[in-house]
Amino acid sequence: MKRKLVMNSVINPLTALLGCRNGDLLESAEARKFISRGCAEAARAFGMRAQEEEGSQDDREKPVRIRSGSGCVPLGLDTQARALEEECLRVMRVNVGNISSMLSDVRTGSYTEIEYYMNRWFGLPIMMTATLLNLVKLRTTIPLDHLVYK
Repeated sequence: MKRKLVMNSVINPLTALLGCRNGDLLESAEARKFISRGCAEAARAFGMRAQEEEGSQDDREKPVRIRSGSGCVPLGLDTQARALEEECLRVMRVNVGNISSMLSDVRTGSYTEIEYYMNRWFGLPIMMTATLLNLVKLRTTIPLDHLVYK
């Protein structure tokens, strides 16, 4: 569930803002920087949440495990961020020609699920995903796809 949350918090907003298919993000070094940053923030958020939930110093030292396309691996924050990023890239490759549900919602002027992603779920200040959240909200209020150029 957390992996899917990260995928939706990173891939969907980018495709909605850029008006592109999932696979188009693979072609852009700049998009990959956003993906990397989002996954690093998610790994930190998962670590912070685990510390809050487990409480004691001994428990905080336990390795976190994440399931990836290549199996289940024990992770520190850097390793967890890389595994999340690899999973994002895998999901984009598998869905290379697909349009995200968020892009579809933005195009039709429908409500998007952006409010339920990382910031709301964790209640933590996650700057990059907060920025994406605000940009998607802004994007839905300005119907750029409907402009007529003269």
